[in-house]
Amino acid sequence: MHPARTAVVRVRPSPRSAWLNAGPGERPAPAAAGLNADRIGMRYPVEAGVVGHAEKVLQALLPHLEHKDDRAFLERARSSYRAWWDLIGEQAASSGTPMRPQVVTWELSKALPDRAVVTGDAGTVTGWGGRLRLREARPDE
Repeated sequence: MHPARTAVVRVRPSPRSAWLNAGPGERPAPAAAGLNADRIGMRYPVEAGVVGHAEKVLQALLPHLEHKDDRAFLERARSSYRAWWDLIGEQAASSGTPMRPQVVTWELSKALPDRAVVTGDAGTVTGWGGRLRLREARPDE
C-alpha cells in the first residue's frame, strides 16, 4: 500500500492493516466510505469521507478514475498478494504440536463454500479470521 497515492478505506470498527501505522509521508492519502458518518476518520485521518455503502460509493467513483496504461503498481500489488498467500500456505503446512492457528484458517478456507459469510468474536480471533481466504465464485488470481 505504501506506493499508492490514494487509498479508499471501508470504515469498520477496528481496521487491521500494517500501513495504517506507517510514518508520516509513507501513508497514502485515504478517502473513506462508511455507513456511519461518526466513524469516518475516527481511527485514521482521512482527506475525504463519503457516507454510504462501500460498494455503491466505489461504483459511483469508478467512472472518475483515470485509467493508467502503466500496470507496474498493479503487478507489484498482485505479486505481493500472491507472496502473502504463499507465506500463509507455508505456515499452514506445519504439523507441529500444538497446532498453529494458520493450519485451522487455511483448512477452513479450503472447506468453505464460495461467497461464505463468516462471523467471529473480537480479539485475537479477529486477526486469524483475517487470514481466511474467502472466494466470490470466481477463479483466484
